[in-house]
Amino acid sequence: MPKIAVFDSQISGISGDMFLSSLIDAGSERKGVLDSIYACEGFLEGVRILEARFEKVKSRGIKATRFFLKTTDSKTSRKGSELITAASRCCAHLDLDRQTSSYIQNSMKTLVLAESKIHGQSVEAVNLHETSNIDTLVDLVGSGIAARSLDLFSSNVYSTAIATGSGLTHFSHGIVQNPTNAVLQIFLGRPFILTAGYSDTETTTPTGATLLANLCKGSVSRYPDLQPERIGFGAGSKDLGQIANVTRFVMGTSHSSFKYGNDTVIVVETNVDDITGENLGALIERLSMTETKDVTVIPGLSKKNRPNYTIRIITDYTHLDTILDILFMETGTLGVRIQETNRIVLSRDTVSMKCKILNVEFSIHVKVSKDSDGNMVNAKPEFEDVRKISRVLRIPLRVANQLALSEIQIRFGDKFHTRA
Repeated sequence: MPKIAVFDSQISGISGDMFLSSLIDAGSERKGVLDSIYACEGFLEGVRILEARFEKVKSRGIKATRFFLKTTDSKTSRKGSELITAASRCCAHLDLDRQTSSYIQNSMKTLVLAESKIHGQSVEAVNLHETSNIDTLVDLVGSGIAARSLDLFSSNVYSTAIATGSGLTHFSHGIVQNPTNAVLQIFLGRPFILTAGYSDTETTTPTGATLLANLCKGSVSRYPDLQPERIGFGAGSKDLGQIANVTRFVMGTSHSSFKYGNDTVIVVETNVDDITGENLGALIERLSMTETKDVTVIPGLSKKNRPNYTIRIITDYTHLDTILDILFMETGTLGVRIQETNRIVLSRDTVSMKCKILNVEFSIHVKVSKDSDGNMVNAKPEFEDVRKISRVLRIPLRVANQLALSEIQIRFGDKFHTRA
């Protein structure tokens, strides 16, 4: 049964070493992680790792694991391409499996690409300072191997809202606001929620951000239903005053939602009572051209027995602003309700098949749904293909649909999962 995991950084944020330490604290294989960390020094020029260890500490009374790293480095900056090459060569040297290697390399590429966009330079040309030291490579490689040890690449992994801190951060380019530009760029366009948190300092680093962005499905406003099996606390090095500087990692099993898939969506609703049928149709058409997952219009009666429509849209945070712009401009509504909710969904795919219907050959796109074990649950033809069959053969649409379904049943029938 697939596992579910949550990185909880809504109070004190997350850094690369806190991410890694939380996995170690939760029971990840420690020796393999440390061995891989020492191997990193051979892939960045001028670096020596003098000591690397995990130690037990307390932060505001919470027992946690903290990563201690002592190094020497003759360089203060490196090109982005050097870091990407170092990650690639290190993964090859360690002979890592495909998922772990991809996670480490993609995390490094995300980080370097964010810096290159901020500075308006190519990945090959951009100079990195704080993120160019061995700590970044160590955190990424160690975290990748720790994640593999806990089987996170086969799990459903989420993040809470991420506390980035507020106030100002002093670094090599001067003074910037929190969240820093790199952290914002890493999460740009991704389904994560950033919050200031409770500290007037930087609490989420670019390395912590890239590790979350490349592993988690996105942010959730509440914990998914789960039976906890592992808990880990990863401590940071900063003193945040009255705040425990720890990232909490929780892993377990959800018995209710993971026979099938699970995701988080945004439900947008508004009521309108002064829209014509033509405008309503145009609205549905325009919404359908965006990345909405579903659009529903429900007729009803409001106060004073006035006919109205409830327009309900399912989308995600990435496209929320676009949906709101369309609703306000096209309907004239004065308010919109927004709710984040979890969905239980089937895995979906589209396959193409050729078949003969009434001695005429057609190519049909078939929408196939499967459960989490890969068993086929349902399959049905794409509507446009059914309409083409109806038009070409000059038969009713419902008959064309039945004939297409019969062909699909013949092709996929033995693969359908019928067990309750």
